Amino acid sequence: VLSRYIGGCGAGRCYCSIQPNGDVTPCVYMPNLRVGSLKTTSFRQIWDCELFALLSDRADRTGHCAVCKDRAYCGGCRARALAYTGDLRASDPGCIRNRKLWEQVTAAGAAVAAS
Repeated sequence: VLSRYIGGCGAGRCYCSIQPNGDVTPCVYMPNLRVGSLKTTSFRQIWDCELFALLSDRADRTGHCAVCKDRAYCGGCRARALAYTGDLRASDPGCIRNRKLWEQVTAAGAAVAAS
């Protein structure tokens, strides 16, 4: 049981973010991914939501994260995966173990900076 809470991205698995207005998001880096409001819903109901269950399931990753040898204790940053790919389950493009995707993202960033 303890291994579920050790290492890797804890968004919706070990922690969440509560905004000043009572909105709950999986992580401070996902401010637009509102899963509920403490003004209308209990914290237990929000914590047990489908999205938090998805974030807790490291076996449900796609791409490199799905086959990475470190998946059991890492799982990548879900906020970064969402920001770059639009998919919470996608590989973390900032992970150096996913070198091919990391190189694509850094090259795209360099091209934008140069233009």
